[in-house]
Amino acid sequence: MVRGIADNWKQPLGYFLVHESCKSSDIKKILFDAIEKIFSIGLKVVCVISDLGSNFQQLVRELGITPTHPWFFTDSGKKIIFLYDTPHLIKAVRNNLINYNFQFNGKVASWTDVKVLYERDSTLSIRCCPKLTEKHINPNGFTKMKVKYATHALSHTVAAAISMYVSLGALPLSAAGTAEFISMFDKIFDTLNSSSIKCAAKLYRRAISESSVHQKFLTTEAIPFITSLKVINGATGADVTNSLKCLKGFLITLQGIQILWSDLKNDHSFKFLLTQRLNQDPLENFFGSVRKQGGNSDNPTPAQFCRAFKKLFYDNFLVSSLGNCTADIDRMLVGTASQNVLSSLSKTIPRAVDVDITDYRSISIQENLVGINAVAYVAGYLLKKCFLKHNCQACKDKLVSQELDDSSKLFCYFKAYQSQTGAFGGLLAPVSSFLKYIVSLEDMFVEVLLWSTNMALGNHYSCSSHGSLLLNALHFLLTFCSSFSSE
Repeated sequence: MVRGIADNWKQPLGYFLVHESCKSSDIKKILFDAIEKIFSIGLKVVCVISDLGSNFQQLVRELGITPTHPWFFTDSGKKIIFLYDTPHLIKAVRNNLINYNFQFNGKVASWTDVKVLYERDSTLSIRCCPKLTEKHINPNGFTKMKVKYATHALSHTVAAAISMYVSLGALPLSAAGTAEFISMFDKIFDTLNSSSIKCAAKLYRRAISESSVHQKFLTTEAIPFITSLKVINGATGADVTNSLKCLKGFLITLQGIQILWSDLKNDHSFKFLLTQRLNQDPLENFFGSVRKQGGNSDNPTPAQFCRAFKKLFYDNFLVSSLGNCTADIDRMLVGTASQNVLSSLSKTIPRAVDVDITDYRSISIQENLVGINAVAYVAGYLLKKCFLKHNCQACKDKLVSQELDDSSKLFCYFKAYQSQTGAFGGLLAPVSSFLKYIVSLEDMFVEVLLWSTNMALGNHYSCSSHGSLLLNALHFLLTFCSSFSSE
């Protein structure tokens, strides 16, 4: 399949039915022939993307591709940059983190820390990591193929939550290494998955451009970090770093992205590069559409695949819900001649903080502070929504905290992106009085909900206090702002 790097189009080129995996020598011949045919119709191939299959690994060796030389030349002398599919790479990192420990700069990243975080976080009514589920922690079968389970687990939110737990003593200090490891791979994945020119919060999700942070990040942080990683088998103590394909794959891809951007900028006057276009999502979605042609039979025979391919070659894809990647927005190149498509194509974690003096060794205190931090994050979100309707500086001065002056704001602190100013970046941290108010509302809601549930189940009993609870929950007197009640 071929995909546009500057416009939203895609086109399947062909297929080859094989009994087992295709030999690297056959892949090379097919690849070189396809590249020449694409050039012959006026398109220019700038890069090739593959997964981590063993046959592609052999192809990489035959083409002489290395982290310092991530390109090859065709028989006609055309330079093509080689990249690996980012979703496959991030899934491989997650899978290996489950099985092994990663050591770097005297620190250790362990999946055990993520599991402990989930076990404790999942017991809270308001969670710091609401996306984490059992499927994220113990993936198996098809769930291992789903990209979202890997990206959710290796996310900025999980890194911030682990850092908060470490600060509160709910996780050991060694877990700080896990937080830093996850934070770094979150930035790397964002860099290789940029989808917009501007992203308000996450700098690394923005398109690569002359003024973006990516070049410096890749050169001074990402590549040295991956190079420094040592992978240890926790059971045997053996060093298995050289057996992991994903680390070398990341190095080849990161170096290749830098060279690709330089070539596009200098040779084709590109102003920016959206790296989300540099993956195999259209191909994965195409396979999902082929499977969907068979209805409940999602394992087509060769004859069924041929018929489906011919149909989908010209038709728009069916919306597939069977894929393991995100949907793409590209349109089919064939059938768009009227649009003249061809002619139009020319924060380091953790950080030192000053918090109030508390004995965090008490499990009950730890659990309470973790829950309060989650509520504080939600309370800040509520304030942000409120100020969209009620833009009052007096309210902001009274309700928003600017300093990390107590331990209930640790999650907001670690969750804030380094790119933003202030202790909490673009987040709003509530003052203690507003936080207590939100906690009271939550307690009232739970109590009233339990009472309503009992009534629905037929457990009728008289309780005069619930009427006043409901009334109290609807009123929060802001004596410093006379206009709040009217709005």
